[in-house]
Amino acid sequence: MKFVSKQINLMLTLKPALQREPLTGRPADPGIHVRFAHGLFSTDNDDLITALKNHPSFGYDFVQADSMSEEDMKRNLDRVEPAHVITELKYGTPESTVGEKRPLKLTPEMEKYVSMLAEKRALDILKQIAENQTDTVQAEQLQDEPSVEINPLPTPDNIPNDVLGESSVNTDAEKTKKGRPKKKV
Repeated sequence: MKFVSKQINLMLTLKPALQREPLTGRPADPGIHVRFAHGLFSTDNDDLITALKNHPSFGYDFVQADSMSEEDMKRNLDRVEPAHVITELKYGTPESTVGEKRPLKLTPEMEKYVSMLAEKRALDILKQIAENQTDTVQAEQLQDEPSVEINPLPTPDNIPNDVLGESSVNTDAEKTKKGRPKKKV
């Protein structure tokens, strides 16, 4: 039977080791320890399987992996190095936090639920956009004249001769000469 752990090198103590006591005549007992290598542990020992299933961390730190696919097993594993978050203290009160926080891990059921909600919300938004567009198109069709006035581009045929207008023409402009001013001596 296979078990998968969240941590890569999880070690569980099912029965603690006891040192030998020569005065009382008790021999040393190595205990029962389980180490997950690369997050996986497999065994065929029935006593060990029942002990692992009865362990308080079963279902939280490690799970049974016989029914899990490899993708689910990889998702269940954490990174080897834990996230390092350092909180700076000033006069005994936290001032700032430096470091990266661990990303939130979602179960497959939660991921399905979130994707379902996202699809539902996207469809609602698309319906609202379609309704707004149809309302604006219908409102524009009801109007006799278009809402935007289009001015034709100037062509040589429709350009007026007096572009600036008669009032803005300087009458003294003809009297002034162009070029450099003369030096006064």
